[in-house]
Parts: sequence; structure tokens; C-alpha cells
Amino acid sequence: MKNIPDLHDWQKMKAIHPLFPHIVREVLRHVPATQTLVLYGSQVTKDTDAYSDYDVLIITPAEKVPDFDERAAIEKNLAQQYGIRTQVMATSPSALWLELRLNPYVRHWIEHGIVVGDNTVFSDPLPPLAKEGARVSLGSIETDLELMTEESNGRRSQAEVLYRALRMLLLLRAAICGNYSFDVREEAEKRLGTTLVRRLRNPKGRLSTHDLTRLKQEVQTLLKEVRALVNLMPENTSDEELRRHVWIYKQEAV
Repeated sequence: MKNIPDLHDWQKMKAIHPLFPHIVREVLRHVPATQTLVLYGSQVTKDTDAYSDYDVLIITPAEKVPDFDERAAIEKNLAQQYGIRTQVMATSPSALWLELRLNPYVRHWIEHGIVVGDNTVFSDPLPPLAKEGARVSLGSIETDLELMTEESNGRRSQAEVLYRALRMLLLLRAAICGNYSFDVREEAEKRLGTTLVRRLRNPKGRLSTHDLTRLKQEVQTLLKEVRALVNLMPENTSDEELRRHVWIYKQEAV
């Protein structure tokens, strides 16, 4: 995690990536209540290809969190001005507290990201993934896979669901093991081969029946492995904190 304390320190951001200052300016123009921005993903780790987008997490006070339409407007303006695709997410410090304990993917974003602005919204060190978070994340992946098998999707649609599940399972496995220096695309290429991963990332890439079968097999193998890890995973301090959080919330609601 690299921190740039000043949201307007354009030179430091430009030194990392020439478009980062423009992205931050656009976010601040739409969401002036922004406390903290996290720039993350392949554009930060320099693991880009022709299909890479720009990932942004906005953190604001709870009552100021931008809704879907506001985030879509930022994405549209950046596309029109700079010809780039962005994925803009938003949360509040209180929601982030929960997400860091329940969502295995957010921790990866923060660990690899560039934090612009107030970094006190993050505890030091960052908390571990709760067992409950691992269990819920696994259940969500399994549901996506079940829905795919129930629908008569085309080969490309099925491959997109499977490849997304593979990436999420890899990140979940890494979080359970406490490994946040993990390169998900590199691991996917080890399992599937560089050529197949390129075809999967290319929206127009041609996929054979053999490609789909191989992808299904890899996902099923990894799914069994992650299920076993979740079952064996002990509870930790994050589980304890979540139980206290729920108890306090119930007491306040009485």
C-alpha cells in the first residue's frame, strides 16, 4: 500500500501513471466529499494488457457515498475524455470496516493499491479475513456457478462466469492463507496457459469446446480445494470483532 496524503498532489500521482491525476480530478469534481481514494488493479501493479481497465474505490462519509448513477457518470466522462474504461466503487469508513473483515477481495485492493488522501480509515495492520467472510464468499461463487449450469448460456457467457469464478477462488484461497502479495492473472496462466487466458480476456476471443471443458475442470478442482480450506479455517480476531459489532448494534436498536 502506497500512500499519497494530499488528494491534490498531482505530480506524485503523475509519476506513477500519467492518467491518475485526471482520474482523481474527475472523481473530486463529481464527489467533493471524497476523503480517500484507492487506485488499484492492474494499472497500479503494471500487469496490463489491451483489456485492462482502471479501478477506483471512493471513500466518503456514509451520507455522501455516490450512488450507481453518480459512479456511472464518472466512468462515462473518463471514457469520453481519455478513452479509458474505469470501474468505480464507493463505500464509507463504517462499511469499509465490515468489508475488510468479510470481503477477501477488498483487502487485495488495499494491499496492492495507491491510497490518495486520508489513510487513517484503514487500521494498521489490516485485519484478517473472518471465517464467516470466507464462508459467505465461497457460497456466492457456488451460487454463480449453479445459476450458470441451470441456464442455457452460450459458450462465451459460460466461460466468463467460469473465469470470474476461477479468479475469485484464487483470491479467496490466497486471503485464507494470508497471502496478499498474490498475482491472480499469473496464477490463472499457470493453470490454464497464457494463450487461453488471453482468449478469455478478449471479448471477441474464440473459445473451443475443449477450452470450456478445461476451464470447468480447473474451476471444479480449485472449488474442492477452497471448500476444504474454508472448513478447516479457524475463527480469528475478525470473527470476534464482528460478533461484538452485531451485539452492540442489537443493544443500540433496543
